[in-house]
Amino acid sequence: MKKFILPVVAFLVILHQAVPVSGQWQSGSNGIFYDQGMVGIGTDANTWLTVENHHPYIGPSLNTSIAEFRRTLDHSQVRMQVYGYPDCGYVYPHVQKSVMLYATGDVGTDLILCASQKHASIRFFTVNWVDPNSERMVIDPDGMVGIAEKDPGARLHVAKGDVYISDIHHGIIMRSPDGTCWRGTMSNSGTLEFQIVDCPGGNYTGTAETAERDLGMDVYPNPAHDRVTVALEGNPHGLTLTMTDLAGKIVLQKAVSGIQSILDLKGVRAGIYVLNLSGADGQQLSSVKLTRL
Repeated sequence: MKKFILPVVAFLVILHQAVPVSGQWQSGSNGIFYDQGMVGIGTDANTWLTVENHHPYIGPSLNTSIAEFRRTLDHSQVRMQVYGYPDCGYVYPHVQKSVMLYATGDVGTDLILCASQKHASIRFFTVNWVDPNSERMVIDPDGMVGIAEKDPGARLHVAKGDVYISDIHHGIIMRSPDGTCWRGTMSNSGTLEFQIVDCPGGNYTGTAETAERDLGMDVYPNPAHDRVTVALEGNPHGLTLTMTDLAGKIVLQKAVSGIQSILDLKGVRAGIYVLNLSGADGQQLSSVKLTRL
């Protein structure tokens, strides 16, 4: 057996010395290229890892993606695919010469961008990331979004351009101090007109943030039929509960001093109303939207 093993080992050593460090293996494609630690899949390597797909058609098949990264845990799979769209008739013109990140899998289908450092921002460039003038948008660590503005001073800060709303039926929604939401739209005479609309996100609270932390209000059932229960937290003394319609007209008003109150809605027409809770000084503490069925 030893006489047989020694010639085989000697042959493998000679074969290893004969094979160059750099090489390309072909298997129905451009192969896998290796050169001094750099790897190319479907292409010659010029960085640590380069993956290319030269297929002209982009479709639902997984083999049309440039690259795919997978993580499998407990028989559940999460994948992120990188697609490159060629400039050809097989794809829509608006996505030609574009790159798309696509998250898929049977768990976790969100694509999350995260700058994990405490003071880091998410920055978007076009043309050239080396050129600071190519920065188009930034999301800073506080969640402020700047468009053409590197240091946003508001939740949305737009510089060097206009905010254009082309649909006359849509505009800007703002909330007044009493918790009512108003949409401002432009008329044909160039004036801004406001009308009451539902607040985005459903239930909402008033402006007294400190009071909200000390005193909460829960309304149930909501939607309601003939009666509704208002449950209060904190120290509910000397408070007033006011029910208004969306035009601000008072429908019901009741003094509350306990942690739970019942409102009789038998004489109230079906519709959407607002329950406002205010203190002895008239300061609004909480507001909740209520639907009467």
